[in-house]
Amino acid sequence: MPFREGQEVRVKVLLRPRHWERHAVKAVGVPTVGDIGLVVDVDGSSGKMLYTVECTAANGSERWLSDFVDDELEPLPRT
Repeated sequence: MPFREGQEVRVKVLLRPRHWERHAVKAVGVPTVGDIGLVVDVDGSSGKMLYTVECTAANGSERWLSDFVDDELEPLPRT
């Protein structure tokens, strides 16, 4: 399923380290299943869709910034 910039998503599978190492300098923790974030960039130039997702902690500090592919995310259901 294609996601768009600004869309809220949830992590649905555990990540392989290659996804978050690129942004480790900004990471406080590693993404886990169930984390919720916002799609901040969409890149299809490699032939597959890659989504950069940012999750912000309740106090406003950045928790992580990671790259995902389609099958690792799900749309956040509207409540």
